[in-house]
Amino acid sequence: METIKWIFKIFLSIVLLIVIAYGSFPSVIYVTGNKFVDYLKENSQTVSLGEAFNFDEISDHITNADFVLVGEIHGFHEPQLFDYNFFTYLHRNQGYQYYLAVVDLVQAHYLNTYLQTDEEEYLTLALRNWALIQGRRNESYYDKLRKLRDYNSKQDTTEQFQFIGIDKLQDLQLTVDFF
Repeated sequence: METIKWIFKIFLSIVLLIVIAYGSFPSVIYVTGNKFVDYLKENSQTVSLGEAFNFDEISDHITNADFVLVGEIHGFHEPQLFDYNFFTYLHRNQGYQYYLAVVDLVQAHYLNTYLQTDEEEYLTLALRNWALIQGRRNESYYDKLRKLRDYNSKQDTTEQFQFIGIDKLQDLQLTVDFF
């Protein structure tokens, strides 16, 4: 009976610690990062899936920004449409020339080669071992890249954008083959 009491006390203590940690996390964030929380509250906009988004509402903020970050939901069609529409808006209206992608340097090279050649093999190579499985197996993601390629091909050579890979090495064999 004494052993059961100890096990119950340990279990209850662990549950209590988890509840305290989980409950105090938002408070700690607001205390230690309040300036960031306030900034994000004032400078962000959330759009539900399927809802139309008017980029003109944020154009002044974008004009004054050197860098724009976009959150997304992986594995769904609508965020891929938003991403395409938003990037092409940034490119056309704000002169953005670089698309930062969660790929490594070599994958970005192959994505850029795909943009220039329209040869699907480069797109497949770039994403065959991509860390984001939701994207790798998501035809909407591939369609977005195809649409970006079509969009880019219609631009003057000096106006075309390119991908920049910002992630750690994802496909060692692809890197070895590249070099």
